Amino acid sequence: MSRARPFNEDDIPQVATLTWRFLYGQESSLPAALEYYLQQLFLSGPYADPDLPSFVYTDERGAVVGFLGVITRRMSSTWGPLRVAFGSNFIVRPSSRTSPASLQLAKSFLSGAQDLSLSDTANETSQMIWTGFGGFAVPMSDRHWSRPLRPGRYALRAVSRVGEGTVSAALRAACGPLCRLTDSVVSRIPFVPAQASEIQSIPFDADILLAFLTKSSVGNAIRPTYDRSSLHWLLDFMRRTKARGVLRRVALRDPAGSAVGCYVYYAKQGEIGEVVYLGAEDVYFDAVFDHLLYDAVLRGVIGLQGKLEPGIARRLSKRFCFFYGGRDHLLVHSRDSELTRLIQNGGLSLTRLDGEWCFKFGTSLVSRDGRRRMPKVPDSASLALALRALLF
Repeated sequence: MSRARPFNEDDIPQVATLTWRFLYGQESSLPAALEYYLQQLFLSGPYADPDLPSFVYTDERGAVVGFLGVITRRMSSTWGPLRVAFGSNFIVRPSSRTSPASLQLAKSFLSGAQDLSLSDTANETSQMIWTGFGGFAVPMSDRHWSRPLRPGRYALRAVSRVGEGTVSAALRAACGPLCRLTDSVVSRIPFVPAQASEIQSIPFDADILLAFLTKSSVGNAIRPTYDRSSLHWLLDFMRRTKARGVLRRVALRDPAGSAVGCYVYYAKQGEIGEVVYLGAEDVYFDAVFDHLLYDAVLRGVIGLQGKLEPGIARRLSKRFCFFYGGRDHLLVHSRDSELTRLIQNGGLSLTRLDGEWCFKFGTSLVSRDGRRRMPKVPDSASLALALRALLF
């Protein structure tokens, strides 16, 4: 009989195949690390909770044809602790998408014992299912910022999104020489911002990151709560999976030796870096941000982008950043009307360390046909804004 049930250890091989074939679109042999990834993330790691399990959907023969991973997070509200669950890796085999699999998996997850259900990487189909069960997407939660560092190559990324085929190839060929010339000129400009030279990097300590994360959530009606052990596990997990490049973790101090900021981002030479977290004392924000830019330039990153968090848009616009909408809204579901009211009124703000975004498996840069996938960039309509970065 077809049904949704909790995920267990014996399901890992079938779920790994589903993930590799239909989430990442691969037809090559399964990487050995994928089964370990599923076991650590959804069964044994600090973000797995047997009381809030992940789910599989099995067909009439007992084969696993669908999966919905559940990642638990600790949060608190103005009236006490909350049990929070993030939905992740929602997959249904194409031949089973006309069955009740998607609806049953979503129903099993959303009817769990958690106080609050969230998702920060859901696609449009998942959003439709989620809202059908009474959930909603938080307005403006898909806002991102971007800062080109090598504007020529960055512009080619935007041009490449016009479309595949002859037209796109012709545009890239036509723009290539100008873009290379632009980057050649820019690369000769010494990029050591005065603000960045005011501070120095120190050996990274998770306690510094923990302090800034805690401070940045103060004042929110609903806020994540952190502990050093799980945060250390998370950073090590992200470092080992290398989902979006090499994980850079930098802490900074002022001349007096006090910690004034830190940042975490993925760096990959010749690609767009993904900023995971940026925290700073208010008077040192510009210096910390410029230090991040400089660190990325040294590693051959052509641009940086990150999630737009409340209160920093004006500061970022002054550092030649621009803003755009993405596709990943924050989805919310709760049986507690007060929780949903608080979130609709802006009472919850999450960084990329707080949801499932940071748990991506690390081999998804190869497409079904073997070509490398480019990182997400703003659409080509943002090209003119991107070229503002010619003036550092």
